[in-house]
Amino acid sequence: MIADGAGFGLIPRALLQVGEGEEGEDAALDIVTLHDFKPAIDVWIVQPKTPGRLRPAIDVIAQSVQVQFDAARLADAA
Repeated sequence: MIADGAGFGLIPRALLQVGEGEEGEDAALDIVTLHDFKPAIDVWIVQPKTPGRLRPAIDVIAQSVQVQFDAARLADAA
């Protein structure tokens, strides 16, 4: 949808590389600066009722995601 000009996408400015006066796709972007936008992120881990041998892998993924979120919260609080 975004490529067809009918959608809306969000990207951090640090990941957007638009040079002044460039032609092409980047030149067609409208950049809107938001000062009070704080999106909430939800992470869901979908698993079978009885994960069996997948249980250790699921636990490692869940723990890794939790560690990353905790680190981000601490960094934001500092």
